Amino acid sequence: EHERMAVFTPSSLSKKGLSAHGTRQVRLSSEVRRIEGHLASVVESAHDIVLSTDVDGNILTWNAAAERFSGLSAAEVTGEPFCKYFTEEYQRTVKRVFGQVVMMGDSKTQEAEFYTSSGDKALVSWVFSPMIDDYNQTTGFVVVGRSQESLRGCFFSRKSLQPSASWLEGLPMR
Repeated sequence: EHERMAVFTPSSLSKKGLSAHGTRQVRLSSEVRRIEGHLASVVESAHDIVLSTDVDGNILTWNAAAERFSGLSAAEVTGEPFCKYFTEEYQRTVKRVFGQVVMMGDSKTQEAEFYTSSGDKALVSWVFSPMIDDYNQTTGFVVVGRSQESLRGCFFSRKSLQPSASWLEGLPMR
């Protein structure tokens, strides 16, 4: 629920009134810091690559999974163009996707080959989402990626889902 904004008049500005208002502000500020800390922990704990960029596509944040996957630290990539880490073919594609996200105001997915610090290329499935401010303007992007290798590991083959006869033994039959 949204709290109503307090209107102060000279007669309402008693010491008690200011103290109560100040206490409420401290509590709200503390709650905001707690939520921000929780969200930061969620991003850092994710197994997916999670990063943010400014509107020009320059990297602002880079989570631990991005560091592990790419071999590049947040300090190495912060301020660098995100497109720099793609093959030349995909650099144009990623730039186009950023533009489409701004135009549509909605998320867009794209697979693209990403360079790691060792020079290896890895196919990654990316989701590009706009960060929107209070004026409905795009202020940057949140980009989440998962390598195709890890995606393959998430699915079971049809054969592995078939129960074996030994698994069925001992189950009551009707």
